[in-house]
Amino acid sequence: MVKSKIIIDGDIFLYQSSFTAERDLCWDASEDYWTVYGDLNKAKSIFHEQLQRAIEIVGVNNFVICFSGKDIFRLKISDTYKANRSGKRKPVLLKPLRDHCLEKYPCRIVPHLEADDLLGLLADEGDIMVSSDKDLLTVPGMHFNPSKEEKGVVQITPHEAIYNHYIQTLVGDTADNFKGCPGIGIVKAKRNLRIAPPSEMWANMLEIFAGADLNEDYALQQARLAYILRGSDYDFKTGHISFWEPTHYNEYDRTITTA
Repeated sequence: MVKSKIIIDGDIFLYQSSFTAERDLCWDASEDYWTVYGDLNKAKSIFHEQLQRAIEIVGVNNFVICFSGKDIFRLKISDTYKANRSGKRKPVLLKPLRDHCLEKYPCRIVPHLEADDLLGLLADEGDIMVSSDKDLLTVPGMHFNPSKEEKGVVQITPHEAIYNHYIQTLVGDTADNFKGCPGIGIVKAKRNLRIAPPSEMWANMLEIFAGADLNEDYALQQARLAYILRGSDYDFKTGHISFWEPTHYNEYDRTITTA
C-alpha cells in the first residue's frame, strides 16, 4: 500500500516566515538612517511551526516541500507574466532560509517550474496539496489551505477543477500579472460560464472572449497562464513541458453536475 503524503507549496511559507522575522533598525537619534535586518533563527522557527501545524491538522507525517525554480516557463507564454513584481524588494532572509530548508527537510526544486506546478505534478491519489494559493484549486485532488484551516481537507473533483481553471482564465490574476478577459470579474465570470461538458465550456469561453473583441489565440494564452501542470504535462527526464490545450479535458467530456 502506497503511503499518502502532503505536498507543500514552500514558497508561501518561505515568504511569510522571512518577512515576519524582519525588523527595522534606526541607527541615529535624528532618525535619518534606517536598515532592515532579519533574524534567521526566528524565521527558521516560524517556518517549522507552519510546517508542523499543517502536518498536525492534516494528520499525515510524510511530506515534501516544493520551491520554485529559476526561469519559469510561463515567461515563454507571456513575457509580462509576473512583471509587476520586478523591482519589488524580496525579504532579506529568503535565500538563507531556503538553503536551510533544503538541508533540513525533503524538498524539490525543478528548473522552469513553479512550486504550485510541482504540487500538481507530484500529487498522486490520496496525497494532499498544501497551499493558500487559490490557483491550486484548478488541480483535482485533496487540498488543505493553511489560511483557512477551519475548512480542513477539501476534495476538488476533476469537473470542479476544470470549472475553476476556466473561471481563473476569465478573471485573470493581478498577482501574476495576466489580465484574463477585460470587464469580467468573478461574479460576471460565474454568471456567464455555463456548466456543461468541457468541450462546450471552451466554446462558451471563446464566446465570452469574443464579446470583448479578443480571439482564440489570446484566450488560449490566458488559459495556459492560469493552468497548473499535472499528470503527464511534464517529463522529469527530458524537461519537456506540454502546454495546455482544450483537448486536455476530453476525458471528462460529460455533463458537469458540480462547480
